[in-house]
Amino acid sequence: MVSGCQSVPASRETFYQISPEFTESSAPDFKACGTVMVRRPGTRGFAGGRAIVFRDRANSPEIQRYHHHSWSESPALMMQDAIVRSMRAAGLARYVTASAERANADWIISGNLLRMEHYPNSSPARIEIEAELVIAAANTRQTLFWQRYQETEPAATNGIEDAVLAINKALERMLDRFQTDAGKVLVNNRSYCQ
Repeated sequence: MVSGCQSVPASRETFYQISPEFTESSAPDFKACGTVMVRRPGTRGFAGGRAIVFRDRANSPEIQRYHHHSWSESPALMMQDAIVRSMRAAGLARYVTASAERANADWIISGNLLRMEHYPNSSPARIEIEAELVIAAANTRQTLFWQRYQETEPAATNGIEDAVLAINKALERMLDRFQTDAGKVLVNNRSYCQ
């Protein structure tokens, strides 16, 4: 009778953060004069919420979400922060700000986070990220650059912690590629600061 009255402990809610690492670039001895403003990427569907999503298999039409594992903030906000940190580490412009900082900008980086998914039942388990990134001239709103980036990264296990580590690695690679592309745009669009 006593054992029948015991309640099952509630599952613990766990939160995760996207935090890719970027090293300071030693390559450029100059920066493009001006300020880059990074806007929060747009999102669709689950990418707009804090749920961590997965698919049982590749090309499955069914997208599911983990019930006790969530992002600490929206993926779009964490990606905006990652882009800002990446651009600052690359040293491509005199200033790099987030749109909330209310600075006058010479260039605006915007885009869309299209997918950030975990495939725990793949062999090996993996994650996939897909995003569009755009650079526009702030004064004319002319699009100077548009590119869709996609990265896949295997995870050490099918666990959620390894999926988050894989997302960080994939995002580092994606933003390294974007740094290279953005550097060409900024250098061609503005004079150098010595």
